[in-house]
Amino acid sequence: MTAGTFATRYVSLLLQWVSDQLDDEALFPTVPGVPFPAAFRPSVVNIFRRLFRVYAHLYHHHHEKIVELTFDAHLNSCFKHLMYFVLEFDLISPTELEPLQPLIDKLVKEDDAKWGPQQAAPGGAAAGPSAETSVHSWSVDASVDAALAAT
Repeated sequence: MTAGTFATRYVSLLLQWVSDQLDDEALFPTVPGVPFPAAFRPSVVNIFRRLFRVYAHLYHHHHEKIVELTFDAHLNSCFKHLMYFVLEFDLISPTELEPLQPLIDKLVKEDDAKWGPQQAAPGGAAAGPSAETSVHSWSVDASVDAALAAT
């Protein structure tokens, strides 16, 4: 199996695994009043860490082709949304973000210039545009917020 074939297969399996996690009623209950399990936060962290690694692979190994095909704005937009969620809920450690930290800083700086200064997340990282200054405000259910905030 070639490296490209392996990466493609890995991403396909990962996205199926993420879909299975999101469909798991025991992990992501959809019935009102059903509490989130104790493993909710660690499971969400694991999902986002793995998705971040796919972006890292895309940026490090395929960026030139993505730019050539003019897909970079779309990729950056998707990545930025993922990162604002990650930063808002402190889902990935700063050490693990290091490979793409210059890009993260650039995207946040661009949004700062466009939408105004960012709020600080718990770890001191940018947390994304505030609801007052951005069209990118979050709408997360209070019970999900509480489950993600749990340590």
